[in-house]
Amino acid sequence: MHISVIIPLYNKERYIARAIWSVLRQTYQLFELIVINDGSTDGSLEVVSNFKDARIRVITQANAGVSAARNRGAAESSYDYIAFLDADDEWMPLFLEKTAAVAQEHPEAGIIATNFMHGNWAHVIANAAYPMDGAFVDYFESSLFYGRTVIYPSASLHKKAVLLAAGLFPEGIVFGEDVDTFMREAWLAPVCFIHEALAVYYDDVSDSATNAPHLLKWFNFCFLRTFYAWEKEKKIPPGLVQNSKRFIFFRFFVQAQKLSRKPLYAEIFLFKYFDVRRFCSGKDYARTIALIIASGWLQPLIAVVRPLVAPVIRTYRRITT
Repeated sequence: MHISVIIPLYNKERYIARAIWSVLRQTYQLFELIVINDGSTDGSLEVVSNFKDARIRVITQANAGVSAARNRGAAESSYDYIAFLDADDEWMPLFLEKTAAVAQEHPEAGIIATNFMHGNWAHVIANAAYPMDGAFVDYFESSLFYGRTVIYPSASLHKKAVLLAAGLFPEGIVFGEDVDTFMREAWLAPVCFIHEALAVYYDDVSDSATNAPHLLKWFNFCFLRTFYAWEKEKKIPPGLVQNSKRFIFFRFFVQAQKLSRKPLYAEIFLFKYFDVRRFCSGKDYARTIALIIASGWLQPLIAVVRPLVAPVIRTYRRITT
């Protein structure tokens, strides 16, 4: 089983070498590496050119955004499974080996997701949400249980046929395009999960998408349009409809709260632009509000714990690499 690894690249001169090295040092070596240079204006392309490996292909295009770069990579890929890696993230050495093993054991799965580390501290998804490694999970229920999406682009392996059937990544959407795609994939095929943290996600990069200012409508209405369209065409499995509604409502409200920084403003926006009654019951709404408030209270605790955990994680990474 060969895997197509796709790295969308835009102005990541300082980080792209780390990402590429993390691919080349994988214990599973049956892969091609496609770097989509999305119109970089720094020295990113020069860094990539220093790698002399026949499995690396570099494709340059005019800047069109991360979704267009990922889609171009999928179109150029040669194999039946695709793994995306953001240019400022990295993989642990066993990432491809363990995701490939689950894919071979469960060929019906559309996504094999893994746990991941968040920068220099552990970002470990609650084990209680998943009974065993490689088990099928309800993506929407598990994300609600955990309080955020349990699939991250750099920590997931995708079956190409399912990704294409889902419609790839929505271009022109600058935030939330990955979750919108995972939502469609999860409606089409089962999702498997691996407990072990096999990727490292960095959001402290100055030009990272997670740090850029965005308009709320780019994030939310992408989800809504997708849900309404698939619901109208009856393409959503009946057993996933209710949890899908709750998931969309949760993501909508959390993002509104995050961008407004004031829960009351988020709630006003929610009732002005979002049909709450269509997506959740009064009980679900109260539960969501409570979860958001609890999350706000936990932030000071996380700020204290993170420096204490970081040395342990760094030691773990040195030992395992």
